[in-house]
Amino acid sequence: MSSIFRGWLELGELELANSSRVVALAGPPAAPTQDAVAFAGASCVPCRNLSVGYDDSWPGLADYLSDPDYTDITTAPWYDPANPASGEFYGVWVMSADGFGAVPVARDIADAVCAGGVAGRHRDTYRTLSFSALVWACTHRGASFGLRWLNCQLRAARNPQVLRYLVAHPEDGTAAGLERSLRRVVLTSSAVEREVAGRPTKSNQQASLMRVEWEMAALDPYEWTASTTHAVVWNTDEVAQIEWAHAPDCTDATCELPELWSTVCPPQRIDLSPAPTPECGGCLPVCAIETRTWILDLSDIGDCTDIAVSLSVTAGATDTTVQFWWRPCGTDSVCDITGEMSVTGLPAGSTVIADSLTGRGVAVIGGQRVRQHGIIGTPSGAPWRGTMLGPGCWELVAQSAPGADYTVSVTTTGRTA
Repeated sequence: MSSIFRGWLELGELELANSSRVVALAGPPAAPTQDAVAFAGASCVPCRNLSVGYDDSWPGLADYLSDPDYTDITTAPWYDPANPASGEFYGVWVMSADGFGAVPVARDIADAVCAGGVAGRHRDTYRTLSFSALVWACTHRGASFGLRWLNCQLRAARNPQVLRYLVAHPEDGTAAGLERSLRRVVLTSSAVEREVAGRPTKSNQQASLMRVEWEMAALDPYEWTASTTHAVVWNTDEVAQIEWAHAPDCTDATCELPELWSTVCPPQRIDLSPAPTPECGGCLPVCAIETRTWILDLSDIGDCTDIAVSLSVTAGATDTTVQFWWRPCGTDSVCDITGEMSVTGLPAGSTVIADSLTGRGVAVIGGQRVRQHGIIGTPSGAPWRGTMLGPGCWELVAQSAPGADYTVSVTTTGRTA
């Protein structure tokens, strides 16, 4: 049995299955129009040989995905005006999808010396995803084309991809809160034909409906919700006087590829030689530290849900250095601090993203994500890692030189167990 809405699958931003598109193209035929005749046989309007009986697709899918009209086959992702077979293929309709739901676990149990047993370490393991689907067409060559197209789409998962779907049928409501994704999904078995069906419209034709099966594996076993981005408006500003702050000496660096470098310090390298005593001021002299806070309320998430919090930081008119961390609301104990991150020497007007879904920091240049060097790190010098927060009220704390010009947005993505 399928534990998800079987009407839509998207792999790495590529459509895999869409029952709403199939129904629109293969449903009860309408009376031919001049436009249909002008379609010059590229579509299946003249040769529909199957009708949809029970329809469990969701009529609101096209609006949810901002897709064009599904009844126009020229808008289908596989359509090629130079290939008539592409106009005879209607799409993929998933019949069953197994492997979704609760996170798979593994634990070794060994016999105890006395009575009973001894439990080994708990592990959340990878998921095995199995699919059975119909490749729907109105001619045999259309179905053969569709199977090749499906396998081409699946080949994107030679490298880990994101698989998007709805966890339940929206029915008469909306899809709000129903979208989920599995990350690091790879293909383990290509789509293969298991059965054929479909009544030809005349003699000397073959079946045009194929039941196919394929398998994938999700190396990250957790289901992720759709992301929500929050604009950070700082709640409080507090300036504390200090004597000095110190940062390492700075060097210039260049690279052939587009990369963003810290204006203050190069990427940190481990040096086993004795460290000299720092002198007051260093290359980042300041007279005070400004502390800003912002509250993120996660009290309404379930006990089995964690939230990945990603930070996007954009420098204003001047280069920016700022430190961030998370703490429970109402506490100032250093023992409660989590998710420490430093942004060092962010060039004016530039943006970096600390992406907790991938656990990596990137820069944004010309709208593209590129590598960054020496900007995103931690106060201790250790590499930054993604931040996960549990249910409750959390406070984002930022410390910088007084009046530092920067903007921050927080993107939250739920991870269910």
